[in-house]
Amino acid sequence: MLCEMCGKDVPFLKPVLVEGTRLQVCGSCARFGAAPGSPEAEKEVPVVESRLERREKRYKEKDVFSREVMDLVDDYSSKIRKAREGRGWNQEDLARKLNEKKSIVAKLESGSLHPSELLTKKLEHLLDITLLEKRQEVELQFKQGGGGSKKGMTLGDFIKIEKK
Repeated sequence: MLCEMCGKDVPFLKPVLVEGTRLQVCGSCARFGAAPGSPEAEKEVPVVESRLERREKRYKEKDVFSREVMDLVDDYSSKIRKAREGRGWNQEDLARKLNEKKSIVAKLESGSLHPSELLTKKLEHLLDITLLEKRQEVELQFKQGGGGSKKGMTLGDFIKIEKK
């Protein structure tokens, strides 16, 4: 019988799970996998399965018209500074961990720079804080009849027409 991993011709084969795939292997190749039903085999998440899950998340369509909008919190600069100081880091330490310049961290903490979406995610993950909050979508309502019409506002209500 041939080992499905190395191709050796051996008298007997062992069934093992190698990265989520069941193979019939020789005794020397059996060390690369776990016996089916063993605790090691049960807790091992196949690499292919985890990659497919991540890809599915990445390609999932996003509803750009959804009402849920995330905004930066008003006190983001003080939250960043307090979280940094709580960990005993100076601005240089935080900048190094974020892979940014010290001046960027200084501007974030002074409130003169609004972080990009990527930098916001880095800060939230590293400092374990929340910088984004859901914004309430406001429904705009117009008064009926700009020019005596009961149909609502029209383009003519916004434009001043000049006669020659």
